[in-house]
Amino acid sequence: MGSHDTALIRSLRNAYEKRIKKLGIDTTSFQNGYDLPTGEIANRNQISFEQKSGNLILKIIARDKKLLLQRLNILINETPIWGIKGIDLSGIKRKYLDTTVLVSLASGENIIEVSVFNQNGIENYRVPLSVNYTPEKPIVSKVYFAGIGTNQFADSTHNLRWCVRDIRDLAAALATKFGKQFVLVDTLFNEKVNRESVQSIKKKLLQAGINDKVIISFSGHGLLSGSMDYYLSTYNVNFQKPELEGLPYELLENLLDSLSARKKLLLLDACHSGEVDKEDVNKINQSLASFLPDSLSSNSATKGGIVTNTTTGKGKLGLQSSFDLMQDLFANVGKGTGATVIAASGGVQLAQERSDLGHGVFTFSIIEALKKFSTIKISALKKYVSDEVIKLTRGLQKPTARMEPLLADWNLW
Repeated sequence: MGSHDTALIRSLRNAYEKRIKKLGIDTTSFQNGYDLPTGEIANRNQISFEQKSGNLILKIIARDKKLLLQRLNILINETPIWGIKGIDLSGIKRKYLDTTVLVSLASGENIIEVSVFNQNGIENYRVPLSVNYTPEKPIVSKVYFAGIGTNQFADSTHNLRWCVRDIRDLAAALATKFGKQFVLVDTLFNEKVNRESVQSIKKKLLQAGINDKVIISFSGHGLLSGSMDYYLSTYNVNFQKPELEGLPYELLENLLDSLSARKKLLLLDACHSGEVDKEDVNKINQSLASFLPDSLSSNSATKGGIVTNTTTGKGKLGLQSSFDLMQDLFANVGKGTGATVIAASGGVQLAQERSDLGHGVFTFSIIEALKKFSTIKISALKKYVSDEVIKLTRGLQKPTARMEPLLADWNLW
């Protein structure tokens, strides 16, 4: 609050406008005044906690005293069943809605919430309803995995060493852990990594059922454009202008949206690259030099290919602010799709890959967790990976998992 960083303020404004557009909210319909809509499950007192049927009827009442209703959604375990945008109510031009909805329950606990937005983009206070569904026969869930890794680029000056191996070894470790339950959706490497090939993954992910799990893993460069939009590297990405052929972060977000599966995990072994303040870059270079011996540093790399800026200059977003913005974008994904997003690094840090490990430090730690634990929840995985990465890098890299879904903590394996 009260920040005088004009570049950060401009970037956050841009992120806000994109989020509003993504949610389908028409700012031209905003009215003066503030009013909070309400959304309730009117028949909640007639719904038992223990459920034997996989379908549940909800009587929904949404209202606003002053403003028109804009959008309706139902969230189960913080996953919107109608996707990020939900159902558009603007066409009915009403302040009151009474409707009945049939929702599908996943095996186990289902935390149900009603989300209502009015025309000013204000959401109701959500009051959760919990039910527990026990199917007659135990359900065996599948695990759908898609991996994207790039070592080689058209601009070879930014080549990496271990990204492809990161994805291959992670896929192999997951296949070993899950056996017949494992579904390899796709793996994209090097010149095969482009916007079209990544978008095509969505068709296969849509086959995942309500009780299945979806894991997407990316290993490569992370880049910020001049307008502070976040991109991931493709084979043909322009490192100076990542908006040219780069992979928009929103595209990965879209892969996780509107899936039947409600247990979704996105792993990002990448960090920021772009114009940063010279002071920030010198700080990182000094830290790396003091930490890595010559024999190791010569065979190590960072997943960001940072381009130093010789002047601080006005209007440039420093590295700390860049990461803060990037993490805010991750937070929005968690809120929007119900997915948990774990990123390799945060703050003034780099995502490292090390020759002595044969992997990025982040992915190496995840593979080690797969070998070490017979079962693990998402929250425990985040803690283990964070602790291991901090230990392996002596605090130079700290994984982040900002604003992940808080109501549901599920077993990854």
